Amino acid sequence: MKLTEAFDPKLLLLDLAARSKEEALREIARMISAELDFDERAIYRLLAQREEIGTTGMGEGVAVPHFRVHGLGRPVLGFARSKGGAEFSARDGKPVHLFAILMAPEGDPASHLQLLARVARLLRATDACRRLQEAAGPRDFAKVLAEEDARL
Repeated sequence: MKLTEAFDPKLLLLDLAARSKEEALREIARMISAELDFDERAIYRLLAQREEIGTTGMGEGVAVPHFRVHGLGRPVLGFARSKGGAEFSARDGKPVHLFAILMAPEGDPASHLQLLARVARLLRATDACRRLQEAAGPRDFAKVLAEEDARL
């Protein structure tokens, strides 16, 4: 599955205000619950439980919070961007500026892993990250994502 097929433009937060991991997870959970009608506390718990296993902060300013959720019909990809960066226990100790949030149906681990690998490939490309960071607005962000997804 291509990233653009899973991407939900309603799950795009270009001005994440959080400065810490907990604040970032809460802000992401709030966005998901508001747009997809899931319980905010339940989404936060799923995000936090995943982080307890190990950080999803890949380094180089990128994190990929991901989880499986009951009641989701298909994989969903969202993004959040923080200009100031959030401390997220990233492997390199640097703040995270770009979050790719991946939600997958509880009973579909294959699509979860496939999309997770594709997201990781995208975000390892320095130019792709820079372009997503510099996107002027939602339309520009979606355009950059589509262009970079086509290159994968």
